[in-house]
Amino acid sequence: MGCSLFDMAERLGLGDLDDLLSYNTIKLVRVRDYRLGGLFYAFQIAVFIYVVVIAIIIDHGYMKIEQVQAGSAQIQVTSPVSTTVPSYCCTTPVCAANTLPCVFWDSYQATFEGEYSTTITTRAKITNGTATPAGCTLASWNSACTYSNVSSGDQFVANIETSSLRILHAVSGFSVDRSGSNSGRTAMDGRLLNDDGKFIRGWDGNRVGDELTVQELLNAAGISLDRVVDGTTPRTTGLNVIIYVDYKTSGTSRLSYDYKARTFLDSGFVTTERRYNMDATERVLIERRGVRFIVVQTGKLGSFNFLTMLQTLVTGLALL
Repeated sequence: MGCSLFDMAERLGLGDLDDLLSYNTIKLVRVRDYRLGGLFYAFQIAVFIYVVVIAIIIDHGYMKIEQVQAGSAQIQVTSPVSTTVPSYCCTTPVCAANTLPCVFWDSYQATFEGEYSTTITTRAKITNGTATPAGCTLASWNSACTYSNVSSGDQFVANIETSSLRILHAVSGFSVDRSGSNSGRTAMDGRLLNDDGKFIRGWDGNRVGDELTVQELLNAAGISLDRVVDGTTPRTTGLNVIIYVDYKTSGTSRLSYDYKARTFLDSGFVTTERRYNMDATERVLIERRGVRFIVVQTGKLGSFNFLTMLQTLVTGLALL
C-alpha cells in the first residue's frame, strides 16, 4: 500500500511523498558555559519578576479596567466663620486699588448654584431698578416698559475663605462591577493633594462627605484671591477652580480617590442674577464675581477578572 501511495504521488506529479509531507521542528542544543548560562537564567528570572510583580501586581494585570464614565457630585457650602474686617475691605471714602467696601453674607446669600458648579461670591455689584413708565407691572408689561436704575453698589463679600465646603460624590462602573461613595460606613478613603502631588490631608471611616475650607482648596491649587495679576486680583475678577476627583483601585479592596485642585488665572467668572418683586415693578440685578468650583470625576475602576489575568500571564511568559 505504501508503494502504491508513492507511485500515485509520482504519477500526479507531486514528487516524493516524504518530501511533500515533511515539516520543521526545533533542535535543542545544550550550552555548557557558565557565563552564557548565567545571562540566560538572569534574563528568565527578570522576565518572571516583570510578569508577576510589575505586569500583574503593580499594573493590576489581574483586573478588568474601565475609565470612569458615570458619577454624581454635590457641593454644600457653610457660612464664613470669621467676622473680622480683612485688609481688602475699604473703610474710607476713597478706596485703594483692589479694595472695596465689604458686606458680610451668609452661605445662602453668597452661594450661587450653576449647572455642574457651585459659586461662592467674592464681589457683588448690586443695581436696584424700578419699572418705567409708571403703571408697568407684570400683568400689563409691554414693549414700552423698561427699568431705570435708581441705585448701585459694588462691594466685596468678606471672609469667604473661611467658608467650608462639604463635597459629596459617588461613582459606579459601567462594564466593571465596582462602585463607591464618600459617605456612610463603607465610605471610600480620600486624600487632598497639592499641585505638586504632595499629601495635605485625608479622610477615612464612617462620615457624610468630606469637609474642608475654601482656603484649603485654594492652597492646594497654589493660588491666593489677593494675588495681583495684571493689576487686579482673582477676588475682583472671579476665579474658576476645577476639583478633580481621581478614583483608583488598590488591590482587590474598595475604591479610594484623590482630590486635585487646578485653576485658570486667565479666565475670571461673572454671572448676573435677577430678582423681582411680586408685580415686577422693582428689579435687583446682582452681578456676581466669585470662586466657581467645578467637580470633575476621573480615574479608573477595576475588578478582578480571571481572563484578564490569564491573558497578562500568558503574554508575559511567552518571553521566556
